Amino acid sequence: MRYPVDVRWHQDLVYNAVWSLLVELGRWNTEIGVRNSTSAHDGTETKTTRRTIRRVLMTGLGTGYGKVSVARCAQQMILAIKHFAQGGVQEYANWENVDSLIQEVDATLEL
Repeated sequence: MRYPVDVRWHQDLVYNAVWSLLVELGRWNTEIGVRNSTSAHDGTETKTTRRTIRRVLMTGLGTGYGKVSVARCAQQMILAIKHFAQGGVQEYANWENVDSLIQEVDATLEL
């Protein structure tokens, strides 16, 4: 959060933030390896090693100043992880399971 503001109006903010994080982690870990790059200054080759990200530590997204309840935050974080683990982006690209996903997220809105 850049500055303290009430974000309760954005009903699935936590879900979307965690989903985006998981997508980016998946991309990062898929592209892992040694990359060769050429320096623009002297033309020498350098090797850069990227490490797999295995753990992420984060606070309750939107809680505190954001006024998202801890229960809603936790449930939306868990749902994003569950939905991502069930198939990630590829499974939902055909839109077959969208209604059930929406219903699960909507159930967190009363928390």
